[in-house]
Amino acid sequence: MGIIHSCLLRLRGRRRRDTFSGVATQEEAKPDRKPSTGSLKFMNEGSRKRRKSSKRDPEHSATSWDTGEKVDPKDYTIENQRDVLTGRTPGTIRGQQFIIQNCSNSSIYLYDHIGAITVDDCSDCKMFIGPVRSSQPIIESSSNINFAPFQYFYPQLEADTHFITIPDQINNAGLSPFNCNWSNIHDFTPSPTEPNWSILPEATNLEEYLPPPTPDQELFKDMSVSLEPSKSVVPATAGIHCVVKSQESALVAFFSDGQHHDRARSFIRDMKEANPQSQLIQAQELYLTKEDAQRVFQSPNYADIITMGSVVGLEYNGPGTFVAAQKVCPLYCY
Repeated sequence: MGIIHSCLLRLRGRRRRDTFSGVATQEEAKPDRKPSTGSLKFMNEGSRKRRKSSKRDPEHSATSWDTGEKVDPKDYTIENQRDVLTGRTPGTIRGQQFIIQNCSNSSIYLYDHIGAITVDDCSDCKMFIGPVRSSQPIIESSSNINFAPFQYFYPQLEADTHFITIPDQINNAGLSPFNCNWSNIHDFTPSPTEPNWSILPEATNLEEYLPPPTPDQELFKDMSVSLEPSKSVVPATAGIHCVVKSQESALVAFFSDGQHHDRARSFIRDMKEANPQSQLIQAQELYLTKEDAQRVFQSPNYADIITMGSVVGLEYNGPGTFVAAQKVCPLYCY
C-alpha cells in the first residue's frame, strides 16, 4: 500500500464549529448609522492575566513579557489620534503587546506580528491588525463593529522560496494561515436588543472598508500591499456563523508531506472554479492522535500517516460539493 497523502469524506450535513484566529476591522461610520465604538481585544488568557497585573506594577509594564527585555511602552501605543493615517511597519512591533486607545476618524495599520492587542475608546476608525499570537476577537462595551475574513497580502506575512530572507510574521506569531479565528467573536457585553457586531457580506469589497495606504504616504511608502483575494496567504472562509446552502458537505484532509500547504491552496483555487456554489466554511491545521483520526475518518487506515505531522482540513458546503471535490481531488489528493 502506498503512502496516503489526502482523503475526502462526505459529511452528510454535519458541521463542526471549531476555534479560529482572526483579524477584525472597524466599520467606517455612515450617515445613517451610529459610529462604531468600544473596546476590542485580541489576546490569549495568559496575556489577559499579565495585562491586569501590569496595571498594578508600572515597572512590569515596561518589560517584554516573553523575553524580559526592557521596552518603552510608548513605542507600542497609539493614542489620542484624530483624523490621521498612522501605524507601524514590519519589524517595529516584533511580537510585543500593543495598545490603541482614544482615537477617532483615523486609519491605523499595524504591519507586524503582535503578542496581544487592546483597542479602547476608539470611534469611526479603520484598522488593520497583523498576526496576533493565539488570538480570537473579543469585544466589550462596543457597537457597530463589522468583521470579515482576513484577505490581505504583503511579503512579510509568510516566507516562501521567493522571499527567503524576509521574516515570516504568521509563523513568528505561532499561527497557521489555515487557522483563522475571524468569525469566532466573543462579546462580553451583548446587547439585549440588537447585536453589537455583524459579519460583512461575502461579496463585500474590503477595499471600500479598509483601503491600503497609497505609495505617496511616507510612513508606508516601502510597503507592497494587496487586497486581491487570490494573493491572500489566508484562505477566505465563510465562518462559523454563515448560513449553509445545502445539507451536502465535504471534508478534504491533506496529510503532512512537506507540500500539504501548497496542495491545499491549489485545491481551494480549483474547487472555486469547479463549483462556484461550494463555499469553504472553515479551514484548520491541527495535530491528530490516532484516536482523533479514527473518530474523524471512521477508519484505522490513517493511524500512521497522522504521526508524520499536521493535517490541513477543509470543510465545504453547497449543492454539488461532493461531486466537485471528487473531480478536483485527483489533481492534489494522491
